[in-house]
Amino acid sequence: MDRQMENKEIDPDVQADESFQVEDAKKLHAEINQIENQRFNLTTAALTIFGVVTAWLIPRDPTLLRGEVGRFACLGSIFLQTLLLVIFVVNHKFRLVTRTIACYLVLKHASQWEMDWNRFRGKGDYGYSEWQVTLFIVLTALSAFWPLALGLLYDLKLEPLPGIWVSGVIGATYILIMVSHGLIGWDKRNLHIEERWRKALKLST
Repeated sequence: MDRQMENKEIDPDVQADESFQVEDAKKLHAEINQIENQRFNLTTAALTIFGVVTAWLIPRDPTLLRGEVGRFACLGSIFLQTLLLVIFVVNHKFRLVTRTIACYLVLKHASQWEMDWNRFRGKGDYGYSEWQVTLFIVLTALSAFWPLALGLLYDLKLEPLPGIWVSGVIGATYILIMVSHGLIGWDKRNLHIEERWRKALKLST
């Protein structure tokens, strides 16, 4: 018993290092929680913006539309889609940051939860991130087809036709970006993050 106490007093650096690791893990967990909260706030903001803009695009007096969808609806649709894409990109960047931190904690064996979750989900399980990406895709699709829906609801001519086509093409392009970055190839991105950490920490592959 006395020898153990003696060794602890002789080697205080070990205690300091262990203490630092615990504090570091707490800090990283807190950062993950903060970023995840921001991601949820961004998703909520996307829903709110979609509701506000679509309500703004609904004509108060359909007779003022002169019997056609009009440029205003097409421009509003493109504007809304672009806003959703910007929010999605920020959300996706936050997702990469949390994954980078989580991967570090797993490789350093500093978080039992992250290690268990990493084993539990395996490949192809993205948790709630998949639902967030799906929500952005649905909102973008609805925004892209809003001029067409407006014409059908109020029995309006689909004019200007180029504007409606452009809105649809932009929507399809944005959706492809969301699918390719948010769903397809995410496992490869995880593997790339892990490989970079292994090189930085000089761990065996």
